[in-house]
This record gives sequence, structure tokens and C-alpha cells, in this order.
Amino acid sequence: MTLEQIERLCADYGKRRDALHDRLIILEGELTTIKNRHLKEIKRCTALAAESESTLRAAIEDGPDLFAKPKTHIFHGIKVGYRKGTGALDWADDEELVRKIEKMFADVADEYLLVKKKPRAEALEACDAATLKRLGVQVGDDGEQVVIKPVETAIERLVKALLKDAREDANADS
Repeated sequence: MTLEQIERLCADYGKRRDALHDRLIILEGELTTIKNRHLKEIKRCTALAAESESTLRAAIEDGPDLFAKPKTHIFHGIKVGYRKGTGALDWADDEELVRKIEKMFADVADEYLLVKKKPRAEALEACDAATLKRLGVQVGDDGEQVVIKPVETAIERLVKALLKDAREDANADS
């Protein structure tokens, strides 16, 4: 294998990726056209559904006695009625609440507090091999690896996903 052969293979690969890219641009344009064609009706249907929900909510609120027992009913695939609210907890300052919990529940504060520490891989990547070894961190796949990576755009991510699917399909067939 020579660099000239690799260059020819890159040219072939680049042309085929460009063709796929062009097809996806066309698809994206057509999808935008279709979306725009349906958007007005989708917005109209959304407004009508919201209006209908508001009317239904008002009707339920006007007749709470209809939902004494059972508290809910299902009509046409829609569950309506009443349920116990879960209640919302709210506080002004996390740090102040933590201090109060630690003071009030000193022996069992950890039952009320979430403490989460996790190693940061980005920071560890800056460490030398000796430090990582002392920490017990193993480094995998650190040898030379083949790189085939075009600059990534949204279209490129879609191309990559399609190529991955094609590879998986090919592997499944063999």
C-alpha cells in the first residue's frame, strides 16, 4: 500500500460522501417544504385542542361532585377527574437549607442530602501516565488508531449515522 493508493481511496470515499451529503441536503429541503405545507394546519389543530382542553377543564371544575367516587373516569381514551396533588417543594437557597438540615438532622442528614462526587475524565486526561497509574486509572486504546473524520456538521452527523446503520446492516447480512 502506498500513500498514492490511500489518496485515491480518499478521493473515492470523499466523492461518495459528497454524493450522500448532496442527497441529504435535497431531503432536508423537501422535509422543510413538507413541514411548511403542514405547519399552518398543525398550529390550527393545536389551538383547537387547547381550546377544547380548556372547555373540558372548566366542565370538570363545574362538576366536582361527579368525581366523588370514583375520582376519575375514562371516556374516549381520555382520563378525567381529580387526583391528589403531589405538592411542590420550594426553597430560596440550597446552601441555607443544607445548613438547616445538617443542624436539625445531624445524625441522619445524609438521608436528606444528595452528595455526589464523580471523577472528571477531562481533568484526568491531563495527568501523566505515572499519576494515572498511582490513581489506579487504566488507559485503554492509547495506541495509534486509524483516523477518518470529516469536519462535523449536522448533515455530517446524519451521514455518519446512516453509514453506521449501513455497516451494521452489512455485518448482519454476513
